[in-house]
Amino acid sequence: MVRALRITEDRSLADVDDEPYPLGDDDVVGLAHPAALGDDTARWAEVFADYEILQPFPQLGRPTRFDGVTVTTTKVLTLDRRGWHRQPVANAGIQPGEDTDGCLAAAGRR
Repeated sequence: MVRALRITEDRSLADVDDEPYPLGDDDVVGLAHPAALGDDTARWAEVFADYEILQPFPQLGRPTRFDGVTVTTTKVLTLDRRGWHRQPVANAGIQPGEDTDGCLAAAGRR
């Protein structure tokens, strides 16, 4: 993720500081995951509260860690049927985790 943004009331784009964010022709926009927002998650939650923005699903407050949860390998491997994407196999067959940008958007340049 390069930068997080939101759609404003007038349908322009703004960052967490309400500064305008112009999208370029080659920019890619996706949904931001709270793990990718890091320390800005609380700031974004404040912006959403200040503007009374209702999230269509729990995005900013969703859990990002599941300590102590055990999941079978087959359950993880079948996530691709639900739209998840796996990294190419590397290092003796290990598939590293993927940093994905997740209705806060994340914009980046390709």
